[in-house]
Amino acid sequence: ETAKNIFARGKFDDAGKLRKTYKTLVIESLTYDTPVYQGRRDIELAWPLPVPVKFDFVVYIKGENFSQWIGDSSPVELNSPAFELLAKGRIDNHRVQLQAFTSQVGNLAVSISGDANNRPDDTSANLHIEAESDDLSALGSINGTPLPGVPLKLNADFSGDLKNFVIRDLGVSLGDSQLAGELDVFMTDDKPSIKLLVQSEFVDINPFSSFFRNQDNKPREYRKTDRLIPPTPLPLEALKAIDLNIDVSIDELQHPTDSLNNLVLKLELENGGLKINDFSF
Repeated sequence: ETAKNIFARGKFDDAGKLRKTYKTLVIESLTYDTPVYQGRRDIELAWPLPVPVKFDFVVYIKGENFSQWIGDSSPVELNSPAFELLAKGRIDNHRVQLQAFTSQVGNLAVSISGDANNRPDDTSANLHIEAESDDLSALGSINGTPLPGVPLKLNADFSGDLKNFVIRDLGVSLGDSQLAGELDVFMTDDKPSIKLLVQSEFVDINPFSSFFRNQDNKPREYRKTDRLIPPTPLPLEALKAIDLNIDVSIDELQHPTDSLNNLVLKLELENGGLKINDFSF
């Protein structure tokens, strides 16, 4: 619906070539040009059209304002919202084979490859995802706070659908920080069950210190108390809304005032019961 509203604005121009042979129907260089987006599509269909439809596709979209896709209420503000998107693949028997998907928004490049089901009862996918930016600060800000000036590299293997999925071979590089891990997310009894494994030799949160400062660019102050357990009631009912299994191991964690070595955190949250198996540094 969002795309429909966007493309409906202003003048719309399109052009293309239609070519039919004995066994194929080819649409070449189908282009469109609007005040916001320009694009091109090459489509080759088997002819007569089989049931289900099988065809190869190439989609190219270029625009000047990616922010219209994420909405005005998004906390993300882009310095350069221009974007390009290229998708190439094949649809075969309710299955989408994504040979290549690349997108560029500002200085952030994302690529995806793999396959996905396109059935009403099965939308699962197996995807390899990569993302890279040479400087996050050039990308933009979140809630008015500029992103840190560090390079980003991310890769992950996704398997499942939006409700139940696993991420394997997760690797994240942010400046000098390196993270590896796995993530499992499943919906059980109308609540999510999340299992997270994180391992790292070195993590530096100093580049993100601006997110922990107030509007005067000073560290946020927290009210001191002589009580180990604060008098504010804990939201125990909220603990029942999610099940967690967290396993974090970091050899060295640097923060603005000190560093922690051999940090280990292992906890379980199930049906509102919190169990900390290990917390040490």
